[in-house]
Order: sequence, then C-alpha cells, then structure tokens
Amino acid sequence: MTSDSPNIHATTGKNGMRVRSALRIAAVATLVALSLAITLPDLVRVWSSPIASLGFSTNTDGYVQSLSPESPAAVAGLRLGDRIDLVHTPRRNVLAGLPVGWGGKAGSRFDLTVIRDGRLAPVSITVPYRPAYEAPIVLVREIVGLLFLTVGAFIVLRSPSLTTWAFFWYCLWATPSPVSVINYLLPIPLVIVLAQLLNIVNWAGPFGLLIFALRFTHEPLPQWRRTTQKIALVLFPLAVLCGAYEFYAAYIYGWPASPITATLQGVLYATLIAAALLFIETYIHAVGKARQRVQWAIFGFIVALTAGNIDNVLWPERAPYWFHAIMLTCSAVVPICVGYAVLRHRLLDVRFVINRALVYGATTLVIIGAFSVMDILFTKIVANTTAGFVADAGVAIAIGIMLNRIHSRLDHAVDSTFFRHRHRAEQRLEAIARELPHARSNDEVNRMLVAEPVKLLGLASGAVFRRSRDGSFVRQIAIGWPKTCYIDMTRGEPLVQRLGDLGTGNRVSRLETTTQGLPTGDAQPVLALPIMARRELLAFALYGGHDHGPDLDPDEVKSIGGLAIGAAVAYEYLEAKALRSEIAEMREKNRVLSRDVELLREKNT
Repeated sequence: MTSDSPNIHATTGKNGMRVRSALRIAAVATLVALSLAITLPDLVRVWSSPIASLGFSTNTDGYVQSLSPESPAAVAGLRLGDRIDLVHTPRRNVLAGLPVGWGGKAGSRFDLTVIRDGRLAPVSITVPYRPAYEAPIVLVREIVGLLFLTVGAFIVLRSPSLTTWAFFWYCLWATPSPVSVINYLLPIPLVIVLAQLLNIVNWAGPFGLLIFALRFTHEPLPQWRRTTQKIALVLFPLAVLCGAYEFYAAYIYGWPASPITATLQGVLYATLIAAALLFIETYIHAVGKARQRVQWAIFGFIVALTAGNIDNVLWPERAPYWFHAIMLTCSAVVPICVGYAVLRHRLLDVRFVINRALVYGATTLVIIGAFSVMDILFTKIVANTTAGFVADAGVAIAIGIMLNRIHSRLDHAVDSTFFRHRHRAEQRLEAIARELPHARSNDEVNRMLVAEPVKLLGLASGAVFRRSRDGSFVRQIAIGWPKTCYIDMTRGEPLVQRLGDLGTGNRVSRLETTTQGLPTGDAQPVLALPIMARRELLAFALYGGHDHGPDLDPDEVKSIGGLAIGAAVAYEYLEAKALRSEIAEMREKNRVLSRDVELLREKNT
C-alpha cells in the first residue's frame, strides 16, 4: 500500500490538471463565443444598411447632450436640452438607443416622446441609410476585435494565471468590434439579459487592466500591491451592482440615474489612471528585460488611451464615424504590444517601432498630400476630366518611381533628428564596413568586428572565432564572455556546421536557443555573422543583445551584416600576405641551405 501511494497521488494530480485545463478551455471558449455572438451580427453592415445613427446622444436621464447639425434628429426638430421621456418612448427604441447612441433601423421611423418646457411632444425621425464608406470600416473593426480575442485567449491558455486572466477580461472589454445589430435581433427580455452580461464585462475589463498592471512583472506581489488587488476585487462587484441599478433605473423605469452615472464614470477614470500610474511605477523600478516588457506595455496603452481620449472629445459632435472607427482601431496596438511583451524572450527596443512609425507615417502623409494638392489644382484649373485623369496618373507614376528615394530621405531625416545616437552608430558601422578591407592586421579586423559594434550599439557581448590550420575555430577576441565559455570549436559543433551550411553569401543567422559553452543571460548570443569566401567558412562573429535587455532590431542586424564582406576580404588578404611572407622566408632559407650545400661540396672536392 505504501509503495503504491506515490503513484496514486501522481495520477490524481495529473487528473486534476486535466480537469482544470478542460475547465479553463471551456471558460475561455464560452466567453469568446459569447463575444462573437454579440459582435459578429454587425458584419451585415458590410453589405447592407440595417441601422444608422440619428445624429444625437443623451445622458442616462434622457437629456440631449449633443446634436449634429443637419442630422435627421435636427431636421425633425429635436433641440439641445430636450429630454427624452424614457417612460413613454417605445421600449425597443430606448434599449437599442441608449446603450450605443441613439439610432434605428435604416429607412424606418423612430418615434420619441420629448419633454420640452414642461410639455410632452412627439418627435418622429426618419432613420437614414448609412453611407457606403462605412462598410469597410465595420469590417476592419471586426477584424481588430478578433485580434483582441485571439491574443487574449492565446495568452491565458498558454500561461494561465491571475495576471493573464485579468488581461483576457481587458481584451473582452476593449475590443473595438461594434455592438449594434444584436439589439434589434433579440426580443426585449434577452436584450435586458444581454445588457447585464455586458455590464459585467464592462467592469471586468477596467478592473482586469488594474490587476494586470499590479501583477505585470511583479510575482510574488509586494504587500501594498496585494492590498490594492484586494481592494480592486471588492470594488468590482460593487461597480457591477451599481451598473445594474443604473440600467434598470434609466432604461426600464425612467428614474433619474445621472448621479450614479457620474459616480461610475469617476470610478472608471480612477481605475484607468491607477493602472497607468502602476505601469509607470513598475517601469521606473524595473531593470533589464522586465523594464523592456513594461516599456512595450506602456507604449501600447499610451497609443490606445491617447486615441480613446481624442475620440471622446471629438466624436460624435465634431468628427465623422470613420474618424471614430480609426481611433477605436488604434486600440489594436495593446494586444499586439502586450502579447509581444509576454510571449517573446527577447524584445525589440520600442524606440525602433516609434522610428518606423514616424518614417512610414511621414511617407504616407507626403503621398496623400501630393495627391490632394494635385487633385485640388487639376479640379479647379483643368476642367477637362481626361486631362485631370492623365495628370493624376502622371503624379502617381512619378511618386512610384521616387518612392524609395522619398522613404530613404525621410528615414535619414527622422533618424538624424529624433534618434541621433542610433543614426551616428549606423553611420560609423557603414564606415567600418568600408575600412575593413584595408585593415593592416588580424587584430585590427577582430577589433572592428567585435569591439566597435559592441561599443556603438551597446551590446552585452561579442566574440570572433577564426579558422585555424587544423580546421577548428579558435576564439580571437571576446567581450562579455565568462572564462568558462568556449575557447575553440571543432568543425563538428552544431553551430559551426549550421553556419557552414549557409553556402554562398555572408548572411546573418538568428540564434534562438541556448548552446552549451556560450554565455547565458543578457550576454547570450542572439546573432551569428558567418564570414565566408569561396563557399568556405573563414570565421564567424557572435553578438549578444543590448546590455539593457532588448533584442537587436532589423536595422542593427543589417548594419552588422554589412561588416561580413569587408571582413572576408581582409582575412583573405591578410592570410595571403602571411602566406607570401612564409613563402619568401622559406625561399630565403632554401637559398641559404642551397649555398651551404654548395660550400660543403666545394670543400669535399
């Protein structure tokens, strides 16, 4: 019995893990399916126009707070300050209108009862058809929503923890997928149930973000973070209850609910601000890779929050629907950045992403600006439609021809203005690539291959291995390598074989796994630079990531890769020079020996 008990416990533990895994998959699948069931019906808006906005919005007490000029509501006589009588207005219109902004089925009549100057007045608004340009925007919002759900579900299933569950709830809440059509498809009782489910998600998301910010890179939690987490877990159900009261008071019974609404908005903003402050606090005290992970998360949330605040200020009064959709779509940066930070071992420096965004954004603006100016000029100056079309086509061809030049100029301008240190490092590496073929010694080549890139790019390690006459590769120079690491490698080493199999060219090779005998931690090599000539591996250089954690970005890899050809030429030349010296020395020895032999012969004769 005693000998069997460990096996029984092991079996029980495995069964428990399988049950927990099955329950986790079922819970995630259910939540994702529910989210898709709510949002995917809006896809019908891609090929038809089932619903449309009336051009106004109200608070939870029914007071008209915004009214777009020349909108259907304004044309029908609705005014700012009017109060919608939520009790006498048809229930379907209230339920479908208030939670998402007042709207209705396209082409139908939307009946409201308005309280104005203490009197009831009926207002009938004809719901317009949505413009055609909104169809692709709806599709983009649905695709971004799927991205949120996919990343959130993948992270929680791959690495289940309270941290990843909190982020998953945030993804369910923050998805930009529209929720409009479902309100017209369900009967009123189910719309009420759906509203309560959305109420739970709408509060699980912000508190999930707060818990994620508390726990991100902080496990186990310090005492003050544990206390804050407990407070958040207590406030969450209270917020859900207040949200339920707000819904029933405003949408079902027509009771005043604006004080509750103002309180809940205060809680929401306080939660989001607290999450932002927690990310900042974590970033200040984090070091190495943890700092890089927080930096990526902060970058994603800053982009999303900035776009969200701009959207809240401008839409719907001062911005069209397409602008609103673009601002919502910007939230896609969050799951991409957080997923990258959570799942990747080595991270790119977020400044590289900002650099690329500035370059491509500026390129796009130049192209759009050129087309806009030409369109205005030829619309006003050239009345002939054919001539205008030919002019536009000519501009398009010219821009296409000059696109690479425009991109390179903008890239240079952005680098030299905002990323000067990086720009100077790239310029210096280009100069080194040109100087390498003229190196006067192997030590100088080794220094250019290792010491210069490590110093310029701030790398944690670097080393060069050179082929010896017996075929092994001997380490020539190393920075950041412990004494216990490789001094030489045989031709049979997997890394040497891999680099030798690359064939012609001097292509850089990413190193994703740890190899025994190489440095670990930040100094672990992430890039190998094979130096080849005549299909043979002459040498190779190994480089670690940045000394403060992030991975090498594509531009840095390209700069390092540019050193290979010059190094191959230099090694070949220096080897040939050494061989010529040996040959000359051997000839001199042979001449001396020949002379000595002649002298001996003369003596013997």
